[in-house]
Order: sequence, then structure tokens, then C-alpha cells
Amino acid sequence: MSDIGFELADVDTFDPNEEAFDRMREKEHAAAIETCVAHGLDLRGVRYTALGEVAEDVAAGEPWFMTELAGLQFYDYGVWDEVLEERVMPRDGDRLSLVRAPDNPHDANAIEVWWNNGVRLGHLPRSVAAVVAGPFDLGLRCRAYIADGGTGEAWTAKAVLVGEAVRALHEKRIRHVVRRAIEEHEARERSAERRRKLVGDRNGHLFESELADRRRARIVQAAKVLLATVPLEVEPPPVGKLIELATIESLLGVSRSTARRIVERAGCPIDVDRRGWYATGSYVEVTAALQEAIREHAARPLRIRPQDITLSSGSHLALRSARSDADADDIPF
Repeated sequence: MSDIGFELADVDTFDPNEEAFDRMREKEHAAAIETCVAHGLDLRGVRYTALGEVAEDVAAGEPWFMTELAGLQFYDYGVWDEVLEERVMPRDGDRLSLVRAPDNPHDANAIEVWWNNGVRLGHLPRSVAAVVAGPFDLGLRCRAYIADGGTGEAWTAKAVLVGEAVRALHEKRIRHVVRRAIEEHEARERSAERRRKLVGDRNGHLFESELADRRRARIVQAAKVLLATVPLEVEPPPVGKLIELATIESLLGVSRSTARRIVERAGCPIDVDRRGWYATGSYVEVTAALQEAIREHAARPLRIRPQDITLSSGSHLALRSARSDADADDIPF
């Protein structure tokens, strides 16, 4: 297996016909093009141009850098050619000429860009020229090709620079690509970690809620067994005292209607102050019969529901009052 990914044995090297050699070169060139694409330089559209010819060099590791062309609006780019009767527009893949212009009053590092040896398109951007000018002056190789001919407007044409003169830019680009890949990978990892954490938190809350429900059910069951055999110890108000029905409600933990039935069973009359929606209280005078009725009701087994159980952080059990919020107003029945 060769470096370009195919078996040399597949090629008849003893074929006197040049067709075999052409097929081999075509395979080598295609492999180099794919390598360039993998490295970020897509030459598939300019495969059979001057730019396509450098595919093997780029695939072998020669530095390259793609840049926009500056100053297109000031020179011959996009102007109408009376002789050719067409606009001056370089084609993708065309070869360019780079000319140093150290006497440029605006930039001593200026590098002019020419096409077809007589048409000045523009110059390299100042930031690119600042890096390339030094190696270029030392004689390091730097070839230029049109990567995108543009639309005829400023900053629309792009060039590919190939050679040792752009190694610094090439390595800077590689560092940028690597750094961006690492940042994207880290961002994906953070996103995945957030998703895992959200799922874990949600499952944790569900698990805690399930444990709390099971624990509450066990406590309710234990409370039912225990409280069914233990009477509620209460001390009724003294005989002759005038109390509100709310006193019996809070004493026994019952509703307004239940407190009223207890009083009625004891044969005690209920005195309602200002009947109707403006009533301010329902009063009853405590008798011995009412005291006995209160004690009798307290001795009954309690009916405990899960919603009647509250648990504090110290695992202390408490029973909610059976009186509902709807019975809070002191309205006579």
C-alpha cells in the first residue's frame, strides 16, 4: 500500500502505453485533492487549473494561507476592457504575481497583486503583508492563485498563498483551528454534563419524593394502629362557662358541623349572635352533659388520612386539624 492509498500493484508499470501512467497520476492527484480538503483547502472546483496543480505540494505539507485581496476598487479589478469587451475578472484557479512595493508611502510592507502580468488587481491586506514581507524579501517561496474571483466589488476576491513565506500564517491558522476544535469539544462536554446533571437532579427529586411518600404511608399505618387503641385525652371547659363552638373544634380537632352535633347531643342550646352573614359568634354554656359528650367523642378511635399527617425535619409527627378552611367563618348551621 502506498502513501496515497492504493496498491501500486494494480497499475501495470510495464505497459508501454502512457495511459497507465496517466491513470496513476490521476489517482495521485485525486488523493492529494482529498487530502487538501481534509486540511481545509477545497480544490475540487479548481482541480484542473494552476491552483489545482499545487495539490500535491499542499498535501505533502507545504504551508498555505487563504486571504482576501485589498484595494480592488482602486485598480483594474472589475473595470471594462474595451479590447476584450468584458470586465477584468480573474477566473478561479488562475495564477497571480506578487510584487513587493517597499516604496509604498502608506505601507513599507506592501505587496502588490497582479494578474496576467499586466493587470493590477490590488494588494495583500496590511496584516498579511506585515507577516509575509520579511520572508518574501529573504527569497522564501510564495506563490499566489485566485481562490475566488469575486463579484467585481471590493473585498470579494480571495487568493491562496502557497510557500514557506506564509508558514507563520499557516501555523497561526492551525493553532486557531485546533483551539476552536478544543473549545467546541469543551462546549459539547459542558452541555452534556449539564444535561446529565439535569437528568440526575430530576431523578433525584423523583426518588426523594417517592421515598417520602413511602415513609408517610408507613407512618400513617403505624399511627392508625397506635392511636386506635389510645384515647384522646382532653379536659373539657368547666361547667357554667360560656364558650364558642370554635373552642370545641380546636379541642377535639373536628369540623364546625361535628362540634354542633356534639352540642346538640348534649341537649345544650346554641346562642348565635346576630344570625346570618354578619354573625359574630355561636356560643354555648357548658353543662355536665356537654362535658360528657366531649369526653365520649374524644374516646372514639381517630380516622387518620395521609393528608392529616405532617412531618417536621426532625421526623416529628403531627396531626392536622380536621376543620377545613371552609368552616373557618363563625356562621351558624
